[in-house]
Amino acid sequence: MVAFATAFAATPEVTQGLESGRAALEPVAEADWAPDPTDLGNTYWAPRLQACVSYRELPPEIHDGNPLPGVPGYIAHAEVTDLAPRQWVAAFSPSTPQRLVRAFTACLADPSPVERTTVPPEAVGHLVYS
Repeated sequence: MVAFATAFAATPEVTQGLESGRAALEPVAEADWAPDPTDLGNTYWAPRLQACVSYRELPPEIHDGNPLPGVPGYIAHAEVTDLAPRQWVAAFSPSTPQRLVRAFTACLADPSPVERTTVPPEAVGHLVYS
């Protein structure tokens, strides 16, 4: 997530201002992620349905130092197979600058392989290494 760290470091004041809209979903849409037919324009699935990004009201378990009730944020997750435990979850509150979330979604949508030396057993068939 070097791009996210770079965008964060370049942001002069990350706690000021609110940028609404779905701009952070553009990288996944441009990478041909599938829009969820039950939530068009707000939720996109990776080509093999292993990752998902949504622009929606966040669950109450996600706390924000700058709470903005009723304003959507972003939540992303990955899973190896349907109904399997999630491999990871990332949430961005409404007060997170769009450019930071967009840097995250751009990295997520990048089809370039991630360098690794081993593949976790539960990911065999889903991930490759060289």
